[in-house]
Amino acid sequence: MKTRLLSLVILVVAMGQANAQNLYESLKGVNTRWAFEHDIPEVLYELPAEENPIQAHLFWVHRILSERSTDHLNPEQLKNRNNSLQHLAEYAKAGVFPKNLYHPQRQPVFIDPFNTYCAVGHLIKESGNDPLARSISREMNYAYLLDMKMDKLDNWVAQSGFTPEELAWIQPGYPALQAFETMEEGVNGPVNAIHAYGSWEVVAAGNFDTAGVVQANNISTYIAGIAGYDWIPFGSPNGVSGQVMDMEEMNSNLIIAGDIWAAGTTSVGAGVVEWDGTQWNALGSFYVGALPNIVYDVEVYNNELYAAGFFRSEVTAPTTFRNFAKWDGSQWVALGSPNGTVKELFVHNGELVLGGDFTDIDGVTYNHIATFDGTVFGSLGNGVPTSVNAMEEYQGNLYVGCDLLSSSQQDTFAMGYFDGSQWTRLIGEPWQFTTQTNLHEVAIKCLQTTPFGLFAGGKISYPNFGTYGQNILRYHNGYIEGFGILDASVNALNYTPSGELYLGGDFNHAFGIAGMMFLNHITKVDIIQLFSVEDPLKVQTKLFPNPASQKVELSFDNPVEVEAMQLSSITGQSLRIPYQEEGQGRYSIDVSSLAAGTHVLTVHTDAGVLEKKLVIAR
Repeated sequence: MKTRLLSLVILVVAMGQANAQNLYESLKGVNTRWAFEHDIPEVLYELPAEENPIQAHLFWVHRILSERSTDHLNPEQLKNRNNSLQHLAEYAKAGVFPKNLYHPQRQPVFIDPFNTYCAVGHLIKESGNDPLARSISREMNYAYLLDMKMDKLDNWVAQSGFTPEELAWIQPGYPALQAFETMEEGVNGPVNAIHAYGSWEVVAAGNFDTAGVVQANNISTYIAGIAGYDWIPFGSPNGVSGQVMDMEEMNSNLIIAGDIWAAGTTSVGAGVVEWDGTQWNALGSFYVGALPNIVYDVEVYNNELYAAGFFRSEVTAPTTFRNFAKWDGSQWVALGSPNGTVKELFVHNGELVLGGDFTDIDGVTYNHIATFDGTVFGSLGNGVPTSVNAMEEYQGNLYVGCDLLSSSQQDTFAMGYFDGSQWTRLIGEPWQFTTQTNLHEVAIKCLQTTPFGLFAGGKISYPNFGTYGQNILRYHNGYIEGFGILDASVNALNYTPSGELYLGGDFNHAFGIAGMMFLNHITKVDIIQLFSVEDPLKVQTKLFPNPASQKVELSFDNPVEVEAMQLSSITGQSLRIPYQEEGQGRYSIDVSSLAAGTHVLTVHTDAGVLEKKLVIAR
């Protein structure tokens, strides 16, 4: 939820606007029935507003309906009402709701195209009347309950233990699907890498020759100007010749890697080139033969530059290597020779981690992933069964994105993590589903940590879960969920300190409010704006002082059991924080060792997960 703050200058004007200033007002936006009910808890007028409080709406309706008198009900109606209230509580806690794909305004959706039921539809289904729910969906999927005319529905309502008005109160209206943002006209070819560089807003690179309306040889910059955002050429002379696969910053210079043979007028012999802010500088050479030399990833480790991909050392190199090498300032040098393509490099726990198609390095088995400490290689458990395409650290563990096994092989390992001792695969199996749900399609190609979860992009689909996803998913609070619907692969993800998640890839369209939205290979989402960072629990909380410098106190107005706390910087880095229970729903948190800036505090409780923005001031 997001509290809207008003300055004194515009207070008089704002008082006449429709924006909600407390939770009650925002709940009325979900369902106008709130204005007709009379047993509203006073606390709703004191709690801050939410922009999309569907879960809060269901929690509070459940609480109020549970407290109402049932003396007028017969035993069968009472039993049905109590059962439905239990199902409603479970449904609200799961937080999986229909998507409003076809209407630009808030709208009821009885069952969405991905088989997600609305709250009332869920109650009808759980009562053993799924054919009735299906019939309602076919005939009046977007109607309000009090406008539905159907004898079988009337009969169900009469036996439900609820009044029609109570059921109408339960039924939310769902906001329009969050649309991805267009970035002018996008670019006219696949985007493989996105990087926030220096004072530039963002640099995108891949295999294209136009960005917006300007010529861009496989790389371009998206910046904010006087007239808004626009694309401008990168480098002088403009761009590079060949497909860009990765970008990395080193000593304030931008390293660009891929299947590159020239940068401006500078010849490139190793697929790696450096932009120093003024000119292009080629970095060394690889073997020239019938097969191309492609650098898929570059990484800075211990202030040295490493390259990974599909390449061989040149004939005159002092030592021979394949697919993995280090730049010593004048040439590429050997470190070891993986027997297959190395697709990804990542620094984790003080070591450089290699992932890719390889199964051994210099004759030693590693199964697609290995560590390197600057001298020797090491294992991460028994490795993983399919090729590693992406790696990222999230909540202290190393996460990998892999190729998927065939659809007939249910034990897919498309995404998983290593906790320091063993591998754990991830599947979409939240508590309310008993059928295992796996990913489909080809591969996870990129991962990105944010304070709001770990995002995964690739050629992937997630069709059997309530929050459907196509090519972009989010892993949060232990579960995978769909984040959007894109028509082709996502190859690159980048989260900026301003809170925007950039996506690049093969895609051209996103499925949005009015059908397909044209994006042209690149888009962004303001995820700080999108995700709630206030109280989603049905208990009031306080975090004080905020901003803080030494200690902060978190308190709950009703007792809850805190199971764990963690803190993320706004860049997504997971931080350790000491805390202790002070009694009576109060917890003190030591923030004295934290750097200044914005953080997200995540608190796991028996009542749900709380996320609050915490500012550290020095």
